[in-house]
Amino acid sequence: DSAAYLHPLGNAGSFGVAFARIGTDLLYLTSGSQQSLGTFNFEQLQGLASYGFTLEGGLDVGASIKYIRQDAGTAQGDGVGADLGILYRFARDQKAFSKIGLDNLTVGLAMANVLRPAPKMLQTGDSPARTLRASLAYRIDPSPNDTPYPPHIASQLGAHIVKVKPPTDFIEQKEAAKYYEKIPKATL
Repeated sequence: DSAAYLHPLGNAGSFGVAFARIGTDLLYLTSGSQQSLGTFNFEQLQGLASYGFTLEGGLDVGASIKYIRQDAGTAQGDGVGADLGILYRFARDQKAFSKIGLDNLTVGLAMANVLRPAPKMLQTGDSPARTLRASLAYRIDPSPNDTPYPPHIASQLGAHIVKVKPPTDFIEQKEAAKYYEKIPKATL
């Protein structure tokens, strides 16, 4: 089970909260000689608060604070942790995506468990390992005016709601520009 909410703050970045529950029931509890002692349930609850913003020059940074609570039968424990991430976009505007080149490249780096949560279940805490992940993305848009293609792909991948925003600032094709000139830009 999970739920999340992201709230854009304009030029100040974005703030998000999330909640997740992972659990299983009827796990068998056995003794050292494999004799059944009954069953127990396991549940992990996790709450997150995140904030991200853009610095100058295409650099985005973000951080998450997380609270983890684990419950396994009669043992319970909780802990607090933190994750950090950075993202660098080479492109300075949307026009760059219609051409092939380094402007279409985005690189990222994320470190999970910078501050490691250590839910203390019995005598000692079980700290998850710090994990460093790198990412690389390359975006190609055939033309800024080709709005039908990405929504079509999103629908094929199972999206139920697809919002398409027509171009307003830059229209490459002169034929398409004739149609958009007749529509008030405030309604787009």
